[in-house]
Amino acid sequence: MSQEAGKGPGREDLRSVVEEASASLAGILEKEVPSDLTPEQKERLRALLLSTLHREADQGVRRVCRSFLEEEHRRMKALRKKAAKEEAGGFVERLSLHLRAQHLVLFTSCILLIVTGLPIKFHEAAFSKWFMDVMGGPSVTGVLHRIGAVLLTAVGGYHIFYTVFSGTG
Repeated sequence: MSQEAGKGPGREDLRSVVEEASASLAGILEKEVPSDLTPEQKERLRALLLSTLHREADQGVRRVCRSFLEEEHRRMKALRKKAAKEEAGGFVERLSLHLRAQHLVLFTSCILLIVTGLPIKFHEAAFSKWFMDVMGGPSVTGVLHRIGAVLLTAVGGYHIFYTVFSGTG
């Protein structure tokens, strides 16, 4: 890094925080500590206060820093999400082109199976005879139905393979 050893961004800000805390603690000590203590009592109190302050400050600083960093992480994540949404013109892509193609083949094959399967199943109905004539007769309808079945089976197998072995699946 190009910064000098021991110096980093915000060091002066941190010093000012420590100085403000020291001034505040000095004021509290003036009010709370009796003035008639012996030098030995003053030294024991000083050692106890330092020990307590180190422990409490360590825990407090860690807690505040952790909380601050978590909040900053959430804020930055929300900003990135908002920027991505604005960049996409207000839309977020839910499915990739690859998955949309899989779904298109799935949808098409299902519709083809339904459209060709109903006239085959209900071959005696009037609409079935008319529909089979429109589609080219029973032999063409049967071939189209088989093509739909092969497509549906293939895209189903491919989707399972894709889901299991792909990092995005």
